[in-house]
Amino acid sequence: MVNECFPNVAAKIARAGGRMLCGWQIWEWPHVMVEAEFHAIWVSPEGQFVDITPKPHGEGTILFVPDAR
Repeated sequence: MVNECFPNVAAKIARAGGRMLCGWQIWEWPHVMVEAEFHAIWVSPEGQFVDITPKPHGEGTILFVPDAR
């Protein structure tokens, strides 16, 4: 589900294992603004970072900054 990263990742963990990693998803609207949004991604059992949450405008790549807090 779009904009539902926390339940999306929890459901993926229940199906496939792995873990949740929280941090910041950085959005840029060039020459207008930069925004940081709290976000979660799935870390596969092999350690691969995967953003499984669909984006509202079909973005294929994001900038994600982990936050250990």
